[in-house]
Amino acid sequence: MLENPRTRIVDPGGVIVFAQHRDLGIVGTCVERLYLLTNARCAPAIHLYERSGFVHDTEILREFGSRYARCDVAMRYRG
Repeated sequence: MLENPRTRIVDPGGVIVFAQHRDLGIVGTCVERLYLLTNARCAPAIHLYERSGFVHDTEILREFGSRYARCDVAMRYRG
């Protein structure tokens, strides 16, 4: 997908969403799902994510969380 995103994503009708920071420029992107991985000790951040439209997602935690030793929370943007 990363080698040719126009052919693999955009041309068939998909979109690529970019996250832009005012000072840093483009800081992230997503194709199918916007999700984040974090740790339960980051409770203030998790609360902020919840208020911003993210919901806890055990499926994403199972699929991606094991890649990171400290990850025990996964959230998906329900937008």
